[in-house]
Amino acid sequence: MEVFAILRLFILSSFFLFQYVIATEPTNATSIKDAPACAIEQFSQLVDQPTFSDANIKRLCHDGSLANAACSTILMQCSMRDLFDFLKLEQIACGRPELDNDHKIRGVNYAILGIVVVSVTLRILVKCTGFSQWGPDDFTVIAAAVLTVLQCIFMGLMTFEGLGRNIWIFNDETITKFYIYLLVVQYAYVLSLCLVELSILFFFLRTFPDQSFRTLVKLTIGFDILTTIIFSICGAFQRQPFYLLWEGWKEFPPQGKTLNILAIILSHAGVNLVLDIWMFVLPLTQLYHLGLKPKKKAGVMLIFGVGIFLIAASCIRIPYLLSFSKSLNATCEFPNQVLPQQGVSLTRE
Repeated sequence: MEVFAILRLFILSSFFLFQYVIATEPTNATSIKDAPACAIEQFSQLVDQPTFSDANIKRLCHDGSLANAACSTILMQCSMRDLFDFLKLEQIACGRPELDNDHKIRGVNYAILGIVVVSVTLRILVKCTGFSQWGPDDFTVIAAAVLTVLQCIFMGLMTFEGLGRNIWIFNDETITKFYIYLLVVQYAYVLSLCLVELSILFFFLRTFPDQSFRTLVKLTIGFDILTTIIFSICGAFQRQPFYLLWEGWKEFPPQGKTLNILAIILSHAGVNLVLDIWMFVLPLTQLYHLGLKPKKKAGVMLIFGVGIFLIAASCIRIPYLLSFSKSLNATCEFPNQVLPQQGVSLTRE
């Protein structure tokens, strides 16, 4: 009897596990009429009957307000998978081609990876040959390069987990893995950004002897480290329990405790923008006291002029951060956020 009881238990558990796996897979349907029942019910309340008449489908494809209203209603009343399946079938019904930008992202990503590796290798060779002495600025920029390489590696892995394509064509396991990789990439970026800023500040300490200036630089170093620690802690605790950082996408409204993620993103971008401007202005006040020849002085000022590009890049990145923070299609929107930030890191290094 115990054998039969165990067998029944195994069959039942296998059935429920199979049902769970099926539920987390994207739909194989090709007609919007076969959308999830909950999604159809919500959409039918927004249009005239019959629900999927040619006129209604045409409106759905060309009327952005109707499409947004349908998404909002389905999101509030149905499961996230129901919404994803509806969006997938809407794309088919409207004849929109599937996004396939993963190979482009890999190309840009590996180009950045190559530039970082070559640049840091050349810097190490210059130091090893004795042309210049090692300093804290060298060690911090090497550590930043290691984190940038880690970021590039995980960006490459993310292209195999949905990055550059529409999120609704992937199953739950793939999307969850994408968010885990996303967490690693974001932390690698925040820490590498801090280390590159520290490298520049340590370079200032090696270059300029003025004590008042050095005090300002040391205070800036402390501020940079402190804000990075604060934002890292806020990032780790933005969703509670912790596993919701990669599992929380499945539920709306968000479950557990949630910090104001948009405020964290904007605060981090704002602090770094102010820091960019400050670090650009800071050394310019000292250049005319170095006694350099006009040519060398112009060259040094040109080097610091790269800061203008960094400030502009930081400003350009903010709208993409806002867009990504509100997007349900994270695998599609994330490249718009991460590629500008990789460019900023690369320019700094």
